[in-house]
Amino acid sequence: MNARLFILLAAVFSLPRVASAQIEQDPVEISLSPYLSDEFIQHGAVQIVARNRSPQALTGSLHIGDRHTRRYNQQRPYEIPLDLPAGESRRVFLPLENHDSLQVEYRQDDIRLGSNSEYLSNNGRSIVLIAEQASTLRPRIQGLNGVSGDRLFVGTLPFDSNTSDPISPRSAELWQQVELVVAHAPSLERLDPTQTRALRDYVESGGALLVSLRTPEDRNGPFVRSLFPQLSMGSAGVSRQSALIPGALRPMSCPDCTTETFGASRDVGFGRAFVAGYDVFVEDASHASHVRELINAIVLRPRIEGHRLPIFRLETDRLRERTAERLLDPNANFHIALVPVAFLLLFYIIAIGPLNFHWIRKKGRPLLATVTTPLIALACLGLLLVVGSFGKGIRMRYRRIAISEVREGSDAAFTSSLTAHYLTHSHRFALPISDRGRLIGSGAIGHGRTNVLQRGNARTLEGISGGLWTTIYTRSEERQDLNGGVVFQREEERIRTVQNNLDTEIRGAVLIDGGGWIYSVGDLAPGQSAPVPEGATTQLVDEWSDGGSSRLTLRTLLGITSSEEVLLQILAPEPNSLTLGVPVLIGRLPERCEEIETFSCEEDYRFIRVVPQLDTAPLEAVPEGVGATEDWR
Repeated sequence: MNARLFILLAAVFSLPRVASAQIEQDPVEISLSPYLSDEFIQHGAVQIVARNRSPQALTGSLHIGDRHTRRYNQQRPYEIPLDLPAGESRRVFLPLENHDSLQVEYRQDDIRLGSNSEYLSNNGRSIVLIAEQASTLRPRIQGLNGVSGDRLFVGTLPFDSNTSDPISPRSAELWQQVELVVAHAPSLERLDPTQTRALRDYVESGGALLVSLRTPEDRNGPFVRSLFPQLSMGSAGVSRQSALIPGALRPMSCPDCTTETFGASRDVGFGRAFVAGYDVFVEDASHASHVRELINAIVLRPRIEGHRLPIFRLETDRLRERTAERLLDPNANFHIALVPVAFLLLFYIIAIGPLNFHWIRKKGRPLLATVTTPLIALACLGLLLVVGSFGKGIRMRYRRIAISEVREGSDAAFTSSLTAHYLTHSHRFALPISDRGRLIGSGAIGHGRTNVLQRGNARTLEGISGGLWTTIYTRSEERQDLNGGVVFQREEERIRTVQNNLDTEIRGAVLIDGGGWIYSVGDLAPGQSAPVPEGATTQLVDEWSDGGSSRLTLRTLLGITSSEEVLLQILAPEPNSLTLGVPVLIGRLPERCEEIETFSCEEDYRFIRVVPQLDTAPLEAVPEGVGATEDWR
C-alpha cells in the first residue's frame, strides 16, 4: 500500500514538470541539413527549415552566422525576414562561407524563439545527382577523389512531392563547391528559368555537367539544345572498345562538339558539358563499372587554370587590396597641405596668446579669456578641417579595378572587381548584391558587423561603416552578359585576326601567345576586326620583376601610365601569369562610372581577358585506382 501511494504521489508531482517542459519548448523548430551533399561541407550549402509550433502567426527573421562568437564578427552573417503562419514551415537554402560551425536563430522583436547549430568538420567538394532514380547511381560512385585528392561527397537533389520538380539552386553561388552535376535530361527540362540560369552560370564559370539521355528524343529538350545545338545521333549502334561505355552506342555529333566514345562534349563558357548516349541512372549491373569510370574520368580530366577557370575569382588572392592600395586609396594620394597647416598652427599660437591677451588687457576684463580662448580654438579647428577637406577631397567617391574574363565567342563574362569607397565623414551604408554574383567586405571594412539582408531574391550587404577620411574596400564577382563576344580567325594554328563583336570598344588590345610573345592589335571599335601583326613587339622575360623593357612595353601598349603601375602588378605579377601556357587577348574597356549609394565615381579601371577556344581531346578512362579510395561494390 505504501509503495502504491508513493508511485501515485510521484506521478502527481511529476505532471507539472512534464507540462512545464512542453511549455518551455521553443515556439520555432529549426532543422539543418546539408544541401547538394550527403554531409555538411565547409563552403558548401545548407538547407534550413523553420517550423512554427505555436498557435499564432510569427513575423520575425532568421539570423545565420558562425557558432563561435569570436569568429562571428569576421563572417558575413545572413538576416532573412521570414513570416511563419501558425503550424506551417518555411525552407531556406544558403551558401556556407568560411564557416567551421553554423548557428541559426529565429528572432522576433529581438527575442529568440528557436535555434539550432551544427559543426562543419568536412572539407571537400561534391558530385550532385539530378534524377528521380538517383538512388540507383549513388552507391556506385561513392569513394571517388577530386583532382586535389580530397574526398568527393555525393548529394542528390530533392524533388517537390507536389509537382515532382527538382528543388534546384536559384543562384550559382549555391553550386560553388560542386565538382560535377550528373542529370537526367527530362529532370533538367523541369527546372524553371531562374534555376536553369543558375545551373548554366555554374557551368560557364568552370563547372562540369553530365547529361544522361534516357531516350534519343531527350536530346530535343530546350535546355539540352542550348548546351548542344543541333545534336544528332546515328541510326545504328557502333561497338567501340572503351571502359566508359557498356556496349554498342549510336554515335553523336554537333557543331563545336568533341565526339566521345560515350556521346559528345562541348565547352560552355569556362566549363564543359558532356552528354551520354546511354542512361547512367538505369539499375543495370553491366553499366555499373562503366558509369563509375565515366564519372571518374570527367572529375579528373586535365584542366588549366586561366583556361578552364577564371583566374581572378573571388576565392583567390589575385585581386589583393594591399597591392592596389597605392592606386585605389585616396588617402595615399590626397594629402593635407603642410604649408597652410603650419601657418594655421602659427596663427593659432599668436591668436590664442599675444593677440588675445593684449585685447583682454586693453578691455580690462580678464574673465573674457574664458570666452575668447575656446572661440579662437574652435575657429582654428574649423579652418583646419577646411584645409583638410580640400587636401583630402570633399566628395564621397570610389575607385574601382574590374577584370572581365571570357572565352572566345561566349556571351558570358565573369567580372571580378575591387572597389575602394572613400568617406569624407562618418558614414554607414549598404550595397546591393547582384543576383548573379557575390559581394564581400575586404580589408578595412570599418566598424561593427556586416551582414547580408535577404528579402526574396534581393540581397543587400548591410552595416558597412567607416569614419572621417577612411577607405573601405569591397570585393565582388558577377556574371555579365556580353553581346557577341570576341572571335579569332585562324590560319592553321596561328591566330591571324581579332573580331570585336561586343557593343563596346576594346582599347590597346594585345595578343600574348603561349610562349609569352606580345603582339600589338591596337584599339578595336564595336564590330571591327584587326589583323595580328606577323612580328611580335617583344617577349615576356625574366627581367619582368625588375621593371625591364618587356614590362614597360606591355604597360605602354595597354595605356597604363607610370602612376598606374600597380595595375600591371595585379594583371601580371609574373611574366607567365597572364597566359598560363595558352594564348590570351588583353585589353582595356571604357569606364562604366555610375553612382554607388552616396559615392560618385572617381576612377574606374576596366580590363578584359579573352581566352581562345582550343581543341579538346576526347575523354579517356583514367589509370586503374586513380581517384578511388575504397571498394564501392
